[in-house]
Amino acid sequence: MSRPGSRLVLVTGGASGIGLAIARRFHQAGDQLVLADLNDSAGEAAAAALDASYRHLDVADEASIASVVSDIENVIGPIAVLINSAGLLQNKATVGGFPLDEHDRIWAVNYRGSYLMCRAIAPRMARRNGGAILNIASINSFTPLPLPAYTPTKAAIDSLTKILAAEFGPTGVRVNAVAPG
Repeated sequence: MSRPGSRLVLVTGGASGIGLAIARRFHQAGDQLVLADLNDSAGEAAAAALDASYRHLDVADEASIASVVSDIENVIGPIAVLINSAGLLQNKATVGGFPLDEHDRIWAVNYRGSYLMCRAIAPRMARRNGGAILNIASINSFTPLPLPAYTPTKAAIDSLTKILAAEFGPTGVRVNAVAPG
């Protein structure tokens, strides 16, 4: 249950992994949560356990993002914190041996998804003169492993975060990244 003065926190990829762990921490702090994910059964179960709302979301689909963000802000309230945790990992591969369709899907979710979420929410936060965005980069942003799609997406997220921090920081919107691993 949210406490008076709590923030509305949207966690993409909130059904499992790092997203769910972050959601648990915000829940402990008494913030109001919306978990968003493609995995409806896990997302609904996680939301129920955290007294949170759940929304089906494909971060690689701009129309899905527009619909979910509009629904959240119109029905629940203004998003104060965005956690961009939706992401795909890959197995070790060579550049020449990695399937291009899998490469493109990882880029669509990891980088484009984070970009589109920020594009949809950061201007709203800026108009309200405040908010916080946390992007999930990776230790691979700085120390590459033989993951020819995943590693570059995480390096790109690190760079995107710096660009967004410079653009939106003066409006009161903090944009940061963490690099698990």
